[in-house]
Amino acid sequence: MTTIETYLVKCKDLGFDVIELSKGFLSLPGDDWAQLVETVQKHKLEPKPELGIAFGAGGDTEGIQATSDPAGLIAQAKTFVDMGVKKMMVESEGITENVGDNWRTDVVNKIARELPLDKVMFEAADPRVFTWYIRGISLFDILI
Repeated sequence: MTTIETYLVKCKDLGFDVIELSKGFLSLPGDDWAQLVETVQKHKLEPKPELGIAFGAGGDTEGIQATSDPAGLIAQAKTFVDMGVKKMMVESEGITENVGDNWRTDVVNKIARELPLDKVMFEAADPRVFTWYIRGISLFDILI
């Protein structure tokens, strides 16, 4: 049994049912990330992958680099949806965090239009951002 599998068995023994998979500071190829999701599923746990457009330091630190196109995030998310992942988190870094007042509403819009909203949750650590998402999702529901 691998170290990861030992960890998953221990998590299950402790009563956990969801395992958050954040690659934060790691450069992890998509196929490897999918394999990790599969390993979590094999242990009868729910994976919750975190997706983002920012690379490098996170957690509201300086030095992140964000891509202007969320295509990679969307492609990886679609792979996870096809694998049966029930919920994914979209990180705020590069979207509403570490961007000043220039929130990347274009990124949120593209994600909301291309992925099933019942499988996506957006990180909103700041109350102002949280309120914006609530108003935006309500408006999005009306427009569809």
